[in-house]
This record gives sequence, C-alpha cells and structure tokens, in this order.
Amino acid sequence: MESIIDEGLKDKIPGLLGTLEIGQSVIIPVKGGWELKVTSAKDGLEFKHYNPWKGDRSKEAFYTYSNRNTNGSGMMDQEKTLGIPCRNCGIDNDGRIIGVLVTDGKEIINRFSLSKIVYLQEKNIAVSPEGEVIIDEESQGFVRLLFLPDKNRLDGFVCITTPDKHEVKIMEMEDLLMCQIS
Repeated sequence: MESIIDEGLKDKIPGLLGTLEIGQSVIIPVKGGWELKVTSAKDGLEFKHYNPWKGDRSKEAFYTYSNRNTNGSGMMDQEKTLGIPCRNCGIDNDGRIIGVLVTDGKEIINRFSLSKIVYLQEKNIAVSPEGEVIIDEESQGFVRLLFLPDKNRLDGFVCITTPDKHEVKIMEMEDLLMCQIS
C-alpha cells in the first residue's frame, strides 16, 4: 500500500515515516517530475528515486537505496531495471552497465546514462556479445573498461568505450586511488 504526499505535508515526513508498518510506502514528489518512494522494510527504510515515465510508476528504474550491505551501511543500486548485464558482452561479472563514456581512444567525446537514452531520448541501447555498444543502430565503440565508483556503496558500472576492440578491464575507484599513492 502506498500514499502520495503533497507539497504541504513535507514538513511532517519524519513523523509519518516512523508510523509506517513493514511493507507500507509513501511517495514524495520532488523536482522535475521525480519521486521518492519510501518503504518500511524489516531492517529499516528503503528508498527508491524514480521518474514515473509517462505516469507509469511500475518503472522504478533509477536509484534504490537500502541497507543491504553486510555491515548495515547503505547500498545504492543504480538504474537497476535498466542496467545491461555485464555478461551480455562476454565479461565474467554479475554487475550491470548503467552508463557509457564514449572515447575516441584518447578523449571522452560523449557520455550517456541508460535512463537518459531510454526515457528522455527514447532510443534503444544494446551491447553485443563482442562488446560493441550500439545506440539506435549506431556504434559507440567497444567496451574497454568497466568502472565501479565504490563497490561498498554503489552497484552499477560505467562502461568506457574505444573505437577498437581490446581486452576488457574492470576497475574500481580504490584501484585508481592506489595507483596515485604508489
């Protein structure tokens, strides 16, 4: 069961959230048509930030925040319903690709989030088994690197492409930081 909170009730949200029973939700409108859905769960509250595409709330495709992390801290699933499985492009990883940085091999020439491509631009995106990223039948290059900003807080890889096919590397933020101090 979910309720929608209007603008006049926003100052009462903290008290309201404390009264939710497990499984109950409230939807809080925010800027730009986005909504924040808060659901009471066994281990606390779960937050889903989404933009109901053309009024369809079933596409909770943007961000889900919960404390499913083993130490109780929060974990954010990015674009969970849109992400392309990394395995689709032949990579042995259970993650999902949620964004694309297109390079010419030296510089970034374009960047996309899957939500922007699918919902705002209404285009199709796919990754071939060979690792080629294709948006509306136009090649964006081949997956060269999968980058995860923070494995302990975020779920969702940014894919970096190059014009030519190479072995795909997987890197996390801590890898970059360790390179800088060594």
